[in-house]
Amino acid sequence: MGHNFFRRIEMPIFRLNTIQKKIAISSTCCMILIGLCVIVFSWFSLSALAAQSAEELLVTQNTMELTIIKEKISEGLLCANMLSTYFSANYQNHQLSRDDATELLKQILIKNPEYFSFFIAFEPNALLNLSRFQI
Repeated sequence: MGHNFFRRIEMPIFRLNTIQKKIAISSTCCMILIGLCVIVFSWFSLSALAAQSAEELLVTQNTMELTIIKEKISEGLLCANMLSTYFSANYQNHQLSRDDATELLKQILIKNPEYFSFFIAFEPNALLNLSRFQI
């Protein structure tokens, strides 16, 4: 009696009495599983590609910043070389007048125009518009 009650509740759609239904359902499950595997593989591949792209971008930006820093350091070294040239000339020739020093710096600036900003800061009369230096 109770046994027949549960048989009546079964829905006919879930009965897999033919081989075609069994193959169709198992094929559908396999396709869903393959699709999920492809999605997971794509996610891992894209995350690895994104990490590699981010690393390359970071290296490129750091290289650009390093180049800028090297240029600033070389500019500072050039200014230091200019000062050492000026002071060594002044030390060797104790009679170096201001006009001679200006002429020496002018020759250095003609050969190395990147020193010009340093010379303007070094010239004490430049801010008073009394500079005798003309290029």
